[in-house]
Amino acid sequence: MEPDGTSVIIRWDAWDINIDYGTGPAGKYGVYYAKAGESLELCGHVYGTEKRIDDLEKETEYVFAISVFRNIDSILTEGVLTPEESARTGCGSKLP
Repeated sequence: MEPDGTSVIIRWDAWDINIDYGTGPAGKYGVYYAKAGESLELCGHVYGTEKRIDDLEKETEYVFAISVFRNIDSILTEGVLTPEESARTGCGSKLP
């Protein structure tokens, strides 16, 4: 994770049939976040393995988790969330 004053860039490994649960392939990923101690909320879907989250509060602890979405018989199905990871925003300026 790359936190700065009001943004965090999170990166994760792509779903891998050799080490991850379920059957693939991953269609897209759901990105969840919240202030530490609050309930996670979905902030968006991405097809890659990176997401930038902007407009966060400075000097605040956040937690993040990822889920895998895949299409099963034309039904979009979501897997379980990863364990939460945390990052604290700083007091600096936004990432370029």
